[in-house]
Amino acid sequence: MSIFTPIRLAILACFATLSATSAKAQPATEYYGSVRGWDVEAIYVGGQMSGCVMSRAGDYFDFGLIKDQNEWFLGFPSSQFDGSQGFAWVEVGGSGFELSTTVDWGIANGYINQRWVNAIGSGSRMYVEFEGGRYTLSLDGTAAAIGLVTECDANNGVLPHANNTQNYGNNCPEIGSVWSPQSQGWGNSNFTNYSNENVELYWIDFNGSRQLIADLFPGQSTYVRSTAGHLFIARGYSGYCYGGIIEMSPGEGNYNIQ
Repeated sequence: MSIFTPIRLAILACFATLSATSAKAQPATEYYGSVRGWDVEAIYVGGQMSGCVMSRAGDYFDFGLIKDQNEWFLGFPSSQFDGSQGFAWVEVGGSGFELSTTVDWGIANGYINQRWVNAIGSGSRMYVEFEGGRYTLSLDGTAAAIGLVTECDANNGVLPHANNTQNYGNNCPEIGSVWSPQSQGWGNSNFTNYSNENVELYWIDFNGSRQLIADLFPGQSTYVRSTAGHLFIARGYSGYCYGGIIEMSPGEGNYNIQ
């Protein structure tokens, strides 16, 4: 069973149900971006932007996450009728919670708090008991996708550099304008995210293209083994590159993203 097709058109239909109109409007989507195997789309209900969704294609039971301003929703494909209410048991990182769900457009949706969103982003697997089945779901790439969903929602579905295709965002280098040199001396660094937003750390390769190294929630760190003189950017979901172009120093070091 694939959640991808129904989630693109329907997983946010619960918001239409809660809107002021009495009729249940069918949501529409607009592609925002892709990262680590996940597609992120802005969702519109009645012509109004109503959050962003992350989903991935596959012929198997899977999940999606939606962010609408300050609220997150977790969704699964359901065989129940629209309007049906139920529960799912969700486990991540050795802890679990009961998710209250309502089915809309074939998707069972339920509210989750930021703690569980962070757990999904930092975990490796999620276990779900739902409608008589128990499923093991990969969380590969979820941190990057959550960051992109957050960016999408904060920017009302419009890429921060949509009008500047030569730039990755504010305080970021022009695409292809800089690249890492073919140097030989080693350089390692511990990168810590001291900003207030999710940050994606990229290496700028020898051709000037960016290669994703790590996805960091606020307060998280990652240790990078690299080469002295190689270039990096730390891009937040707002589209801002913290520190502009970051050059790896020789030897061991620490870099604070702020």
